[in-house]
Amino acid sequence: MTERDVTPDIGPLLDELRAFPVVFVHAGTLFCPDAVTAALLDSLASQGMATQLVEADLPSAPANEDEGGVFIVQGLERITGSADRCTLLAQLRSWAMVCATAGARIVVLSSVPKLRLLGCPGSQLVLDARTAFLSCLDENRVVSAIAEAGVAQRQVRHVEELASGRPGLLAALLAMGVTTTEDSPEALRSARQQAIDSLRGSLVGAVAEA
Repeated sequence: MTERDVTPDIGPLLDELRAFPVVFVHAGTLFCPDAVTAALLDSLASQGMATQLVEADLPSAPANEDEGGVFIVQGLERITGSADRCTLLAQLRSWAMVCATAGARIVVLSSVPKLRLLGCPGSQLVLDARTAFLSCLDENRVVSAIAEAGVAQRQVRHVEELASGRPGLLAALLAMGVTTTEDSPEALRSARQQAIDSLRGSLVGAVAEA
């Protein structure tokens, strides 16, 4: 079981992208940002749309003259921690305006929330962008992913409750092998402790992004 197996539904994001030239998406640790990027690339490619990944602090790629082209901007967390934060945001905004004028679409995929990117002239890119929200996994997808991972039936509810529909938590729990087929109290305690440790790691990362 990998993160891509529990990627949140990006259908609403694609709908927003068709309607707006610039879309901002907050995809933090709990929503598997790498998996969201991969899913976006796959979906756009399947629609015959040219796509290109762009680093937020190095937006040197030329504007795509193809009106169907899409740029996916990533790495904004590096800008928030930079001493040149305002300069980098201004450069990114100028680059985005050139791309949008050429007819390209832009997805700003950020692991940090909008509030961390405000306070500079270049922040207008983020302020003006259409915000798209990723949804938690519904119960059916969670249960299906747990079943595919071979989790014992008696532990399905336990893992489901710990994940709370967050793709990153579910992927972490299943990737760490937090379940056991043994019935002994010691084995069950060990599995539960593994689950707690796995969740702690994911939550620490999520808090650091806030």
